[in-house]
Amino acid sequence: MKENGVIINCSRQENSELFQLVLGGYGLFGVILDIKLKVVENEALQYKYIRLNPENYVNYYKKYISENPNVNLVFGRLRISDKHFLEEATLNFFEKVDVNIPTLQIEKSTETQRLVFRGSVDNEYGKRLRWDLETGMNKVSKNEIYSRNELLNDHVSLIENKDPSSTDLLQEYFIPERNFNKFITDMKPILQNSKIDLLNITIRGVHQDNDSYLNYARENVFGFVLLFNQKKTDKQEVEMKKLTNKLVEVALKNEGTYYLPYRLHIDKDKMRKSYPNADVFFQLKLKYDPDELFNNKFYQYYK
Repeated sequence: MKENGVIINCSRQENSELFQLVLGGYGLFGVILDIKLKVVENEALQYKYIRLNPENYVNYYKKYISENPNVNLVFGRLRISDKHFLEEATLNFFEKVDVNIPTLQIEKSTETQRLVFRGSVDNEYGKRLRWDLETGMNKVSKNEIYSRNELLNDHVSLIENKDPSSTDLLQEYFIPERNFNKFITDMKPILQNSKIDLLNITIRGVHQDNDSYLNYARENVFGFVLLFNQKKTDKQEVEMKKLTNKLVEVALKNEGTYYLPYRLHIDKDKMRKSYPNADVFFQLKLKYDPDELFNNKFYQYYK
């Protein structure tokens, strides 16, 4: 529904410009009333994992993931304890297998996993323990069969933060394959010198996006998903802003981008370097919504 109340269809073929703007448009171009999604089949998947040096991650990814049509889901992890900081990684993937699909288990006990995860907050021993337990469980779970639905059915309580004095924050940086190792090298001292507690780094492969107007994957990239725990103090807020801008600088240095929708810490110049078509995006906003009916803090800050 557009700003004048008119309801239209948008797709790659119909109203294609508006379609691109609405995807990742932060609600600035209208209200999405109805959407048609293509979904994939639920399948039986067998778990595999490799423990490796991050320097070999890209080569292993090509060998075991990119060149393997049976891989259905995949993620990587970087070690974040002070001991061996960013010096170890795991590549976790799930291959399709021709067996009966396991029944989805609706009720899962997550409290033990949550306690292990939360025990790593501001705790070096907890971070080492979590890495050891996770890699140990990887060995135990190797070749186990799961359904795709079960793997995607983890509850948010798995990592829930119940501490009212702090909050958990995600950031994601998208880095071309050629600069994968350099990005890790460049961000390592920044993270080590930061006063913000790093809880996790997950790595995911992201395919080139040819649909969204403000697209963060203008080629095939790796997404580094960083999870931080920040105390709710002015001092920590200043530290987080400083850390975020340093990480964005490193991403730009390595021809990467960052995920826009999180917080407004990144200065306007860095935002436009990451998204060089941002000014045209804001001009098109006025084309489709001249009275700026649809508004938010992202728009107010960056326009």
